[in-house]
Amino acid sequence: MDAEALEFIRRNSGLTLDAQGQFHSAGVRVANDRVQALFHRNLDVRENGDVTLTLGEVWAYVNTEAVARFVTVLRRNEDLLNISFLDGRSVESDDPRICAGPDNRLYLWEAPDAYPSVLLRSAHSALAELLEERDRRIGFQLGDKWVEVTQLEKSPGPSVRYI
Repeated sequence: MDAEALEFIRRNSGLTLDAQGQFHSAGVRVANDRVQALFHRNLDVRENGDVTLTLGEVWAYVNTEAVARFVTVLRRNEDLLNISFLDGRSVESDDPRICAGPDNRLYLWEAPDAYPSVLLRSAHSALAELLEERDRRIGFQLGDKWVEVTQLEKSPGPSVRYI
């Protein structure tokens, strides 16, 4: 198969990732939860904003409604924020950035140079337990650092770095 035809097939894979982190194929939700988890583990965000899914030697582009990463669990551990993602990864962050989007969703960058993630309901609830108001600002204490929840003017795409 020539490169142009292969690129066409990859770009028109019919794979989509909705704003709740659910994969769809040709408009139908992928029903198997293990396949959903497999897809999340093999999802990649490129610098140019393209989102791809790779399974073995085969890969295709995935259309996304919003960001391509999803936070399931947040826990404060003294001066670190423990973050678990839908793809099974867990990280510890001492410099997270959390923003409220105009779409009423909460976004997290585990580090300034990371790609954005959206907080799913369970992570949203965990964050709500951490939040407090100080000097008319909403945020939480992480060690000796105050992490303020700021407002975004527009919702981020998959590869938007924190500004």
